[in-house]
Amino acid sequence: MPYSQFTIEKVKQDFHLTTVEGVRFFPDSIEPVTLSNRLQNILEELPWAIAVDNEAKGQAIPVVYGTVTSGTQWRFLKLEGQTITIDLMDYSLPPVELILSFLVWMLKAD
Repeated sequence: MPYSQFTIEKVKQDFHLTTVEGVRFFPDSIEPVTLSNRLQNILEELPWAIAVDNEAKGQAIPVVYGTVTSGTQWRFLKLEGQTITIDLMDYSLPPVELILSFLVWMLKAD
């Protein structure tokens, strides 16, 4: 579909998705994370490693987390089955610790 025809309603209809908006799916008790060189390397390599591992095992990913960012404003979403949960809160950067905490939580989430 060309970008000019893209709408959330069309995607919901075509993929039979339900949306849940305005719900924060992160727990309130996430510890702040400070970016280290090791963490930066892990975050850069992990998506590729997960994709290769899941493809090799023939496993579907039950929950997919995503983010949209302007670089200084971040929003998060979660796709679980046919339901997309969209956190409508804009998270500012800086400070970086909260954003990193969310990213680490998504990597560790079941």
